[in-house]
Amino acid sequence: MKNIQRDYRTARNFDIKDLSKNEAAYGQHRYYPDSIPVRNKLAEFKDIEKNEIIFTNGAEGAIKLIFDRFLNKRDWVVRPEPTFGMLDVFEQIKKVRVKKINYDLNKEINIIPELRRRHKLLYLANPDNPTGSYFNFKELRKILDKAKELKILVILDIVYLPYAEELTRDEFMSYETNLLTLYSNLFIVNSFSKGHGLAGERIGYIISQERNMKQLKMIAPLHPLTSTAIKNLEIILDKKELCILDKNQVNASRWHRIFEKEFPNHYQKTFTNFINLMVYDFYKRLECVKRLEDINIKVRTYEEPISMNSTLRISIGPDMVMRKVLKVIKGIKLT
Repeated sequence: MKNIQRDYRTARNFDIKDLSKNEAAYGQHRYYPDSIPVRNKLAEFKDIEKNEIIFTNGAEGAIKLIFDRFLNKRDWVVRPEPTFGMLDVFEQIKKVRVKKINYDLNKEINIIPELRRRHKLLYLANPDNPTGSYFNFKELRKILDKAKELKILVILDIVYLPYAEELTRDEFMSYETNLLTLYSNLFIVNSFSKGHGLAGERIGYIISQERNMKQLKMIAPLHPLTSTAIKNLEIILDKKELCILDKNQVNASRWHRIFEKEFPNHYQKTFTNFINLMVYDFYKRLECVKRLEDINIKVRTYEEPISMNSTLRISIGPDMVMRKVLKVIKGIKLT
C-alpha cells in the first residue's frame, strides 16, 4: 500500500494533460516511451534531417519493415549468398523470388553483372556477415550506381561498419550522410549493437530520403524503442560518448592481428568483430570446437555453402576469453 501511495503522490506531481493513451495509473514504466526527441538528437549527430531517420527493433526490424512496405509476392530480390540469416525468413514470408549471388572460395563476389531491371530489391551487407567481406567506398558506389540506373531499391546493411579499418573517424562518421544525398533508391540500415555494445537494447534505425520515409511510417511501430533503450542512447548522444566504440574497434583490430600472425595459413581477413579461421581438416575443426566447449566457450562452424566450408568463426570477446581461445587452438596442429 505504501508503494501505491508513493506512486500516487509522484503521479500528482506529474503534469498530466493527456489521458487518451490507455496508460496505467501506477507503475515504474507506465508511460509509453517517446523516441522522437532522441531521434532528433541522432539526426543532428548524423547531420541529416530528422525526417530522414526512423527507429526500428534492431537492424532485423529495419529490414523486415522495408520488406513489408515495398515487396509483393513474386517480386525479385537479389543478394549475396551467404549473408544475414534472417533474409531467408523474410523472403519466405513475403513469397518473393530470390536471385542468390554466391561468394567464391576466397569470399569474393561480383554483384554488378548479376543485376537486372526485373529485380525489385538488392540487399547488401557491408561488411558482410558471415563472410566478413567488404566493399570499399569506390566499389560500393559502382554497385549503387548500377542499381540506381536499373531502378532497383537497395538495402545497405552497415551494422559491422565500425570494424572497417580502412575508414578514418571522419569518413566513418560521414558515411551515411554522403550516401544519402546521392541515392534516392537507398535504405541504409544500421544499429547500435556491434560497435557500441548495445545489442540487448535492440536499437536499430533506417536512413533514407524523406519520400521513402513517408512510405515506411505508414506501417512503422508507434513505439519502436523501450524507455531504457532511449536512456542509453541519450547517454551516447548527449556526451558524444564514443569510448565504447573506440574500445571495441581497438580490441577487434588487435585480436585480428594476433590471429593473423599465429595462424597465417588459416586466417582470413574480415572487416568485422569476428575471426574466420579456415580449418580444412574436419576432425581438427571438430577438436577445436570440443576443446573450447570443455572450457565453456562456444564458437561456430559451417559446412555449407561452399564459400564458408571449413570455416571456424570466433566472435571477438574480452581479452581474458580470447587468450583462452588462442591457447586452445595453438595446442591443436591445424595442418
